[in-house]
Amino acid sequence: MLMPRPYSLSATSAMPLGPRFSLRSHQCSHTLGNVPVSQLLRRIGAEHRQAVAESVIHVAKPFEFGAECLRWICHNAERPEEKRVLSDEGDVAIRRAFASRIREANAAAPLYMAAPLDAPTLYWMWSGQFGAAEVTDALFTRFAAFPNEVDLFLDRYVGESWFVETGLPVRSDFDRENYISVAKIVPPEFIADNLRQRHEIGDVAEYHPDQGTPIAKRIALQFLYIHRLALQEREPPASA
Repeated sequence: MLMPRPYSLSATSAMPLGPRFSLRSHQCSHTLGNVPVSQLLRRIGAEHRQAVAESVIHVAKPFEFGAECLRWICHNAERPEEKRVLSDEGDVAIRRAFASRIREANAAAPLYMAAPLDAPTLYWMWSGQFGAAEVTDALFTRFAAFPNEVDLFLDRYVGESWFVETGLPVRSDFDRENYISVAKIVPPEFIADNLRQRHEIGDVAEYHPDQGTPIAKRIALQFLYIHRLALQEREPPASA
């Protein structure tokens, strides 16, 4: 059984918090001592609140905890105005600050290696603040040097499901939603060429390969199958 792990807001003070939160599952919310971080910030005077919020975003670890803090702090249309923590400008500032942290972390080690469970969401947050082109350039540079890591990158978009009979986990399939997410930051043609060359896959790929197929090749086959369908959808209808 997985045990909860502590989360720290600074290197010198740590407090036990809620269970581990995965950005992929969205199953639970982090609190500081069972108090949402937004409530703590609203107790701070308005003149200091922005600085404290930015400090939280700069030091909150790991990334999934920082992202959950961001969700609690930033205002949204479903939250009453009296529950607002920062101004609209303040929300923009902390979103960019967190995206800057993501960018810096990726420069040290690719997100799909450093934060495997949460890499897709972190790429989305990074591109949302600094543009998809910046994320694309970073991935292109990495893949040019390490083409085999395309397999790891795609793997991070595939979650887990469970057998009804046994409750045991099993890897899910790479689906159309995963394909769309990947295509927003890496041209699918680039991925397809990489997979065909390295896995020696022809023009026809099966979506459900043999059970013994290694997971990397299975994801490659499923990506290429969906990619072929996407290309067919772009073709103009044949004239009568």
